[in-house]
This record gives sequence, C-alpha cells and structure tokens, in this order.
Amino acid sequence: TDYTPTATGTIDATLNLIYTENDELTTENNTKSTNIEITDDVYALDEGGNMSFNGFDAAAFGEWKILNLYEIQSETFAKSVTFALTANAGDESQIIGQSIFIDLIDLQEGGDFVPVTNTGDNVIDITSADLSGAGDLQLVTYTFEEPIPLEAGKTYGAQLTFSLVDVPIFFANSGSSNFDFNLQFQDDAGPFTTNNWLIRLNTQDEIGISETQSGNLILSQNQPNPVKENTVIAYELKSAERVTLEIYDITGKLISSINEGNQAAGNYTINYNASKLNAGIYTYTLVAGDARLTKKMTVIK
Repeated sequence: TDYTPTATGTIDATLNLIYTENDELTTENNTKSTNIEITDDVYALDEGGNMSFNGFDAAAFGEWKILNLYEIQSETFAKSVTFALTANAGDESQIIGQSIFIDLIDLQEGGDFVPVTNTGDNVIDITSADLSGAGDLQLVTYTFEEPIPLEAGKTYGAQLTFSLVDVPIFFANSGSSNFDFNLQFQDDAGPFTTNNWLIRLNTQDEIGISETQSGNLILSQNQPNPVKENTVIAYELKSAERVTLEIYDITGKLISSINEGNQAAGNYTINYNASKLNAGIYTYTLVAGDARLTKKMTVIK
C-alpha cells in the first residue's frame, strides 16, 4: 500500500494479519517477516495544489533557466525531477515539441554553480499530455537514467533550461519566495526575480530490503546500500549447490568473482568490501547451479 506522510517526525508501522483459513491456529512457528521500503522523499518549495502559472515572454529571446535550491539533509540519491507547465489558450500547438533540459546543479561554498549532470543529456520534448489545463495541474516527471548520489549538508539546484521560440511558456509556482532558494536567469544573466517554482527534487535512499527468488535460490538486497566500505549480501539455498558471487560495473565489465564453493541448503551471507571501487552503480550476480540472480548496488565515497 502507499502512504504519504503529512508532517516530519517518527512514524510507527503496525502489521495486522487477517487469518481466513479453517485450519486450527497454533503457536508453533508463529512468526512472519515482511519488507517495508521508503520509496521517494520529495524536496519541494511549492504549496501543492495552490498553484498559479508564471509566463516567460516570447519577445524576450534567448535561453532561460529556472531552479529551486534544496539543502540535502542526509546522503541520498536524486531519482527524478517534477514540474508543471502550460501555454496560452490557443497556443499549445506552438510549444509542443519544444525541448526542456533538466539538470542538477551543485551550489559551491563560494556561490558558484557546478553542473552535476551533463547539460543536454536529460531532455523532455513537450507533448500535449504534458500541459496543464484550466484547474488541472498536470505534473511532468523526468526520471534520471541512473540515480545520482547527493551529499548530506550540501545544496543542490533542480534546474529547467528552455529557449522561447514564438509563444510564452508558463510554469507553475506559488508566488514570490526567498531569493536564496528560487532563481531565474536569462542567458546566464541575473538572477533577477524569484518564484516558488513547482520544481520538485525526488530522492530515494534505497534503504528497503527486497528479495528475489529463482528456483532454489533467494537473493536479498545488500545492506547497507548505498555502501562506502563493507556490505553484507544475504542469500538462501533450497538445495546444495556450488555458489559464486560476481561483481560487475555499469558497463557490464566483470570486476571480481568470489567462489564460495559447494554449500548445503541453508541461509548464508557474504561480506563484501567495496572500498576499492569507484563511486557509481554496480550489479552483483549470485550463481548457484543453474540459477543466476542479479541486484543493483550503489557505491558512494
């Protein structure tokens, strides 16, 4: 089920078991485990549904950039960016097909903006389905190809870049806000005005424990994940097998292979030291007989 917290703080989760079978209940082996995963944390400065749209004049030619700045509270990963836009009535067809570039910016201590993503790699071409209508806030979400590591205590900008052609483009906002967090530029000049842009940074800590099963093999997500140094990979064999762990980088290159030998049925763990790996996305594959299971592992520095 999905649950969206309404405020910050501690949340208690209670699991209720409803038994519908006719068999007699016993107290033997009366334990059950389940998985809980925190999927998205959303950094936002807008006021949800209380939205208006601010237009960028088509007569002011050139490139525009609008962004919100967010101070990241704990180590996490940027998963996607969400925003909303519209056009003047009757002008929708003229902005359909126009491109919006989505970037993450690292705000340095001296005030300089340093790109985290490669400008031009992350782009959305506007379609009619992306445009909000009267009283209808249509959210557009761009998901990065790979999660992007974010450091705790640093400030990052979720930035939209676009060029005006013939008609204005309007972006959702909640009115004026703090100059320190909401910015807009024209041709890299400025910033000169501020708005509470609806530009949300969606992050994911990858803290959930998930299992994958294939035949006689069950593979769990490594913990902790992300990992700086040591991580534990747990698995279960339903029957005796010869077991090997393989680590691959994002290009598919085999980094290491660990032979665990022949193992009887049971539960096992492998302690893996990732300290010599560069920061990035890796996969680990557990091979047990004819079964192969693969999961993603993230290394941070």
